[in-house]
Amino acid sequence: MSAVRSAAGDRENVVRLVSVTDAGVTYEWRFEEKGSDAQGGHLRGTAQRFVRTADLASAPRLDPVAVFGTGPAASSGPQESPGFTFISLSRGAYAALRRGAEASFMMATLEGGDGIAEALLATKVTLRGTLAPAAQANDSLTVLLDGEPVRLPAVHARASLRARGESVVRDLWILADSAHPLVLRMASGSDVMQVVRIDRPASGDRLEQRLATACRAELPGIYFAFGSAELSPMSDPALTAAAQLLGRHGDWLVTVEGHTDSIGGAASNLALSTRRAEAVREALVSRFAVAAARLRTSGHGASRPRDVNATLEGRARNRRVELVRQCATGK
Repeated sequence: MSAVRSAAGDRENVVRLVSVTDAGVTYEWRFEEKGSDAQGGHLRGTAQRFVRTADLASAPRLDPVAVFGTGPAASSGPQESPGFTFISLSRGAYAALRRGAEASFMMATLEGGDGIAEALLATKVTLRGTLAPAAQANDSLTVLLDGEPVRLPAVHARASLRARGESVVRDLWILADSAHPLVLRMASGSDVMQVVRIDRPASGDRLEQRLATACRAELPGIYFAFGSAELSPMSDPALTAAAQLLGRHGDWLVTVEGHTDSIGGAASNLALSTRRAEAVREALVSRFAVAAARLRTSGHGASRPRDVNATLEGRARNRRVELVRQCATGK
């Protein structure tokens, strides 16, 4: 999951790895965002991108833009940008960075406004220039891995680009992994896009261990639309894991807790956290046949932060759903 900080505030997008074949990699990018127009409602869409194996190996171009579909076109197949990667550098571009070399580089971007609504109508522009290590190339970034903060090594690079006669500078922090140099953070002025959460499918065992020993555990992989209690379909693997866990422990009574960051008022955050906890409980009961009597809900708003609210990753860690088993140490 990546979070975006801009003049419009924080918003979140979720990218799922769909498949890896000899031909290449298919990604799914889903957004759900509260509408900002007079009618309100929610903006939502899904896009798939396919990146060829050859491009993952050597393409000197990055296209992090996906054109979202909101109707039948959304399922018409993955988009391709031949010669470009999507959410990572190619291994060749990464190797050049590690050698300290300046190399030719291109990046696609959207021109036409801030926010998802405007982006749907924006024009894609290709920036051309160079990519080189920044002055302090070796760095690290905190990412939530299955709900726990992990400091990942990163290479700080600077893209000096031009388009339509204007100069653009983008700072990139790349995961220091030659096999998959994921773009962890991209910054241009005050606008930032950053990977804040990585949830792996096989997290059920870790969840079970934490609930069994500590009686409290974050339920990773739960995603909501911005400012909303509407669960994203991307939450289904986490809900499935929780339901299977509860099925193995029929005597466990659990409280679903909702927590938010500090953005917004205390009353609205408390109400939002309560609705989110209730949405998770409702899904477990109605869709996964967990007995309603085994699940309670509680919302705490921003009153129990696990991290600071001054950073993207801190706010992401504070926006969470936790499961609390009724036992002596879980009170």
